[in-house]
Amino acid sequence: MLENLEFTIGDSLTIQERVKERHTGMEYGTGRLGELLATPGVIAFMIKASVELIDSKLPEGYISVATMVHAEHFKPTMLGEVLSVKVTISSFDGARVKMNMEAFDEIGMISKGSMDRYIV
Repeated sequence: MLENLEFTIGDSLTIQERVKERHTGMEYGTGRLGELLATPGVIAFMIKASVELIDSKLPEGYISVATMVHAEHFKPTMLGEVLSVKVTISSFDGARVKMNMEAFDEIGMISKGSMDRYIV
């Protein structure tokens, strides 16, 4: 069944969501950063976007799972700001899909990275 999958290099998806308290440092145990988007929160947005892009193309009974995430989070984003996350397929080899990821707040890029997902 997996041999019939077709992913196109360059396919992408962008999601937008407002940063809420559950995405801040307070939720992840770094209370001093309670008004800022936490790095695990950025990665959670990236995972959400990648699942929406990949899993929507899979046959019934298949899902994708993250096996590698590399992310740099280099700018702060405040609680209440809108975050945009773009994921782009960079390669596809059998059951492995590689993606590039970028995250932007209302001012500019705040994070970038890559992710591998395997189809199971």
